[in-house]
Amino acid sequence: MSTIEKFRECEKNMKNDHTVSTFLSLATLAALICCNESSETECEKDMDCAVGQYCGVDGKCTMDCRGDEDCFQGEVCNSYGRCQPRGTSSGDIDTDSDSDTDSDSDSDSDIDTDSDSDTDTDSDSDSDGGAGCINIAYTFDNGEEGWTHTYLNQYTTSDYWEWGIPSAGPGECYNGSSGCWATDLDADYLICQDCSLESPDVDLSDCSSSSSDVAVTFQHGYMFETTSDACFDGALVEMSGNGGSTWQSVTPEDGYDGIVDNVGECTGFTPYTHNKYGFCGTSSSWRKEKIPVPESLLTDTFRIRFVFGSDAQSNSFGWTIDDVRIFTE
Repeated sequence: MSTIEKFRECEKNMKNDHTVSTFLSLATLAALICCNESSETECEKDMDCAVGQYCGVDGKCTMDCRGDEDCFQGEVCNSYGRCQPRGTSSGDIDTDSDSDTDSDSDSDSDIDTDSDSDTDTDSDSDSDGGAGCINIAYTFDNGEEGWTHTYLNQYTTSDYWEWGIPSAGPGECYNGSSGCWATDLDADYLICQDCSLESPDVDLSDCSSSSSDVAVTFQHGYMFETTSDACFDGALVEMSGNGGSTWQSVTPEDGYDGIVDNVGECTGFTPYTHNKYGFCGTSSSWRKEKIPVPESLLTDTFRIRFVFGSDAQSNSFGWTIDDVRIFTE
């Protein structure tokens, strides 16, 4: 039964119940239906879920927020229960289409997802409510967008970061888009992986004199080898202000899951992630992370990288990353 059909059926039943006002709005009915929907409803896409929910990476209907107060500063809660940048509409962050569309062709949106260009940069417009010195979005819908990947030690000669649409793990990219990055698109990651996914240079030099802060957000889903008391495989994020010559540890606003302990012996090396705070265990669905950019890294050769490491024991589906955004708060 469609959502509208549910409205009508609920409205009919309520009108037959003289204890309930016959003048309830559809919005009220929608809220009632949403509250009575099981959080375990199975789904394949957002439209399979009740109003105020979306389809998570685990194939279950879920929500990130019930109101704007559940979102980061500069964001609002949309009708699918997702947090999105203030000033964009449901059309700007498409939940059911494989292509990005700009909901306002006559003006610059806070995050422009025009189908002519997946990577949007705008040094003159406001971003997320701030006096914008940078506003760039890597949606990965049409390609790798200048991102590169590599192994981090001399004992491994390949890494398995791939761009495309995953058939393993979450089974799709964030919002069902047509491209994202994963440690392996169609299988579990291998043991003894020590590799990173790295952005191209981004010019943040104009932001060094700005009164506004710069932040990075991204969407990700993951499942790593872990036990109740140890994280054997895991991942972390680092930033650079000199084109990747040196890297600085950074921490998401919501923190990491724990310390990664790559204890399984890999021949000749220990993964870079060993004994560092990172993501480990399993995310219940796509998760949004936000990381402030340190002022010392506001240079013309700013980079961000996602580092993954696994030990010599068991493995799992790994790490999927999408929708990386760099903006002024």
